[in-house]
Amino acid sequence: MIAKPVLNKALLPLIGLAIYLLLSSCGFTPAYGERSDARAVFDRIALADPDNRDEYGFLKAVEARIPQAADPVFQVKYRVRVRDKGVPLRGVPRRQLHGDVRFDVVNLRSGKTVLSDEIESFTSYTDEGDLRLPQKRDAEDRLVQILADQFITRLTMRSAKLAASLE
Repeated sequence: MIAKPVLNKALLPLIGLAIYLLLSSCGFTPAYGERSDARAVFDRIALADPDNRDEYGFLKAVEARIPQAADPVFQVKYRVRVRDKGVPLRGVPRRQLHGDVRFDVVNLRSGKTVLSDEIESFTSYTDEGDLRLPQKRDAEDRLVQILADQFITRLTMRSAKLAASLE
């Protein structure tokens, strides 16, 4: 018989405290923490007005996680593009939507572009039956949400660079 290791439940708070102390002593800051570069950027950013339905959906998805700044220092100029492509799949009329967001983050104080990037993704839907149009609309909405999530992640990853441009 093999003995199973037993973890004393009384040790769990001590282990948690040890992990906290280790992370805090190494300079770890949560990505969305009060003193993080991401928070400093997100509190000062605003997106440009949308030009079409996909851009409006993108703006609303981003604003759900990062509210527009009242007095922005950065403005994000962006273009959302969605393309519909057919995919042959053993007789099933399947379609793919490919989307990309090209964006520039402009420092409004200096007028300089401090970050330019592009994000791509795709989703798919079945293109048959009476629900063809609602399925396509749902796929477009899902794709725009995916692009917005990737955009926020990209800003978080590049937030140190953006925060440095404030100085």
